[in-house]
Order: sequence, then C-alpha cells, then structure tokens
Amino acid sequence: MKLKLNNAVIPIVVINIILFILQNLIDGFTEMFMLIAQDVFTRPWILLTSMFVHGSAAHLLFNMYVLFMFGSLIEHRIGTKRFILVYFLSGILASFVSAFFYPRALGASGAIMAIIGVTIMLMPH
Repeated sequence: MKLKLNNAVIPIVVINIILFILQNLIDGFTEMFMLIAQDVFTRPWILLTSMFVHGSAAHLLFNMYVLFMFGSLIEHRIGTKRFILVYFLSGILASFVSAFFYPRALGASGAIMAIIGVTIMLMPH
C-alpha cells in the first residue's frame, strides 16, 4: 500500500517540534500552555494548547513517531478533514478528562491513543 504525502500529520509533527524548541528556549512557555486542572474553566484553550507541549524529548519523539506511523495510515484511510476532527476532538476530550485525575498534564498522548484505537477499529488485521 503506497501512501501519498499527508496533508495534516506532517504539519502537526512540525508544530509540535517547533513548540518543543520554544519550550526549551523561553522560560515559562510550558506553564503558559500546559493543562492546569484548576484553570480549565477559566482558560479553556489549555485543553487544546496542552496537546502541543511535551515533558521531554523522549515524550515528544515517541508521540510524534506514533502519530506519523498510525496517523498517516488513518489520514489516508478516512481523509484529512476527518483525521483532523478525530485527532483534535479526542485530544481535547482526553485533556478534559485528565483534568479530573491530574493537577497538571501535557502532551498529545490522548489524541495519539485515539488514533491507535481508530487504527485498530478500521484495520483490525
């Protein structure tokens, strides 16, 4: 199966890498965008922005590797618009739910797990 160049996965990976570089260059950058449970209702945008900041290089690399591998398959299978919808809605939902369990959270892991779940559902073999 030959995949064409993705329309959404590559830009999402690049944005995550750029923001990780900024996290390491600008003091307070991570705290500005990470999910802080007590701030969810006063700063609801952190449900989205927390998906783009990561705790370490290993965290970023693992998430982006899995996103590239599985996200490419899913984007090719369901189309770019649906992929973006699944990725962002599941990431925001995962952020919201995690606010009830963790005082602080960051990363795209919730959205990544949803993409893996969609892959399992659409390509069980």
